[in-house]
Amino acid sequence: MPTLTVLSHGTANSTNTDTSEGSTLVISKIAQCLDGADGTQWILNEGAGTDELSARGVRTGRIPFFGGTAEGVLGGKGVEGNVRRSVEWILKRLEKNPGNITVNLVGHSRGSITCYKIARALCDNKETSLLRVNIFAIDPVPGNTGHVFTKNGENYKNIILGGNVWQGNSFLLLAESEHRLVFRPYVDALYACGLPRHRFDTIPGTHGGINMLEGREPEAAAIVLSRALDFLAANGSPMKDGAKEYILNGQERLKRYAQIMLRIGDYKRDASINPIKGGTEAVVNLASALLRTEKHRVANVQHTAGSGPELGRGDFKGKDFRELINTMSRGDGVSMRPCRFFCNLDHQELFALSYPSIFETVRTLERAEPSPNKKAEIRNKLRGEWNAAYVNMRGPQKVYFDSFMQKRGIELSG
Repeated sequence: MPTLTVLSHGTANSTNTDTSEGSTLVISKIAQCLDGADGTQWILNEGAGTDELSARGVRTGRIPFFGGTAEGVLGGKGVEGNVRRSVEWILKRLEKNPGNITVNLVGHSRGSITCYKIARALCDNKETSLLRVNIFAIDPVPGNTGHVFTKNGENYKNIILGGNVWQGNSFLLLAESEHRLVFRPYVDALYACGLPRHRFDTIPGTHGGINMLEGREPEAAAIVLSRALDFLAANGSPMKDGAKEYILNGQERLKRYAQIMLRIGDYKRDASINPIKGGTEAVVNLASALLRTEKHRVANVQHTAGSGPELGRGDFKGKDFRELINTMSRGDGVSMRPCRFFCNLDHQELFALSYPSIFETVRTLERAEPSPNKKAEIRNKLRGEWNAAYVNMRGPQKVYFDSFMQKRGIELSG
């Protein structure tokens, strides 16, 4: 069964690294890992507001504004053009393989919204409604800039996921450290249903940082790339041999998660809570914040019935990110624990598989301060029956584990 893959950059991002502070973006790296040439088994959509998108013949507005274009950056002009381009390409491929195609979609920011719109368009078209669609969405942000002056309301139309995605596989990955009002993510109701083929996770990092492989949050971006490539490979997207280099195994991911948690202070300082930052970023950050940030991230969710084209920005309301994640996690949101050890759900699952004897104790320590007797018991077990697992920890994993235990008053040295 042929598998077609569509990649979509976010606003003001493209394959040109000048649009991303010189850093390679996750979406661009995925394109480099896919087998075949652009236009054969896969295509890549450049981001709204970029010269690269305009060069593809997609209208995206030409008013200069903070490194992009006002219509492209604030309003997302170009997203609908990318949707049409993608659907037309899929229809042409379908002519050669009628009824026998799977479509994989990956995007970041408005690129993820582009994926949702492509999926919706395929679902509503009788020629493509039966195609199986799989989506890996990285921090899907329609843009919370209003719908009158910026004309951004179009980005909330036709984004509700339909039966073609519900029958497929999907993954939603949300940036934990983003607080700017304009970057509220859209969370589809699909991810609150507990369906085994439709999963979500969070990761420390800002909206743009988790997409920049050489940026300030490289550990998070490496994990995002790995999980996206793993998702595509599992769902039939042909990969070059070199792609394996970027798909991290369990121990490698545990190492990256430990590195993130050892640097969690840096990640929190990068969080966009204060719209006024020093240095060259101050003007751009202030503008993108529109003078407003939120103490805790807020997500936009649907609050009215229906899924047709008549729905718009008014059918989506803000919901506290912590409350939403706690609900989606069935009351077990990782980032809300009093003394957090785990970076996210993936970190927790990997640690449980690698260190089953220690896992439950760590989960308990996340929630409550241990008594003196309990501290002594844990210390003795790590030197005794748990020692084999403990000594197998290496590098950042061991450093991070020891620092967590020390934080809980369990001194392991001596």
